[in-house]
Amino acid sequence: QTKWQQLQTLTCGLDAFAHAAEASLGEAVGKRARPAFQRAMRVVFLWAVIVGVANALLYLAVGHGIIALLTGIAEVRAAAGEFLLWAALMPLVALWAYTYDGVYLAATRTTPMRNTVMLSFAAYVALLFTLVPLYGNVGLWIALAVFLGLRGILLHLLYPALLRTI
Repeated sequence: QTKWQQLQTLTCGLDAFAHAAEASLGEAVGKRARPAFQRAMRVVFLWAVIVGVANALLYLAVGHGIIALLTGIAEVRAAAGEFLLWAALMPLVALWAYTYDGVYLAATRTTPMRNTVMLSFAAYVALLFTLVPLYGNVGLWIALAVFLGLRGILLHLLYPALLRTI
């Protein structure tokens, strides 16, 4: 793993909320209990937002220290420090896609997940080839943020249709 992948893995603790959603929402889906599904979803998203904000604040507060734990190479620390704001922003963007993954898996609705990944990936690739040559790593971060953000938005927009099936 690269150092940034390690840092993103720390953020991916947010993926735990996808697993929590699968467990708590899956039971409600099985019982066809829409009110229980909606209550559990609110709780899962509330905690995902709390942890996402905590991650972002942690990176802003002690991100340079975290980077120092990941590498002792001064040049790498300096380069990583330049992108720390992006690492802090990413949990706030990613939590929606990760948590909605759990919602859709709990409801066993994988087709919308596949379709949103395909659309979001197409946007990612277009931005990757457009922005990276122009802006370097910032273009890469933008492309990643759009990929994750677009997935979260699309899954959110499709949510009413999912809810009608429960």
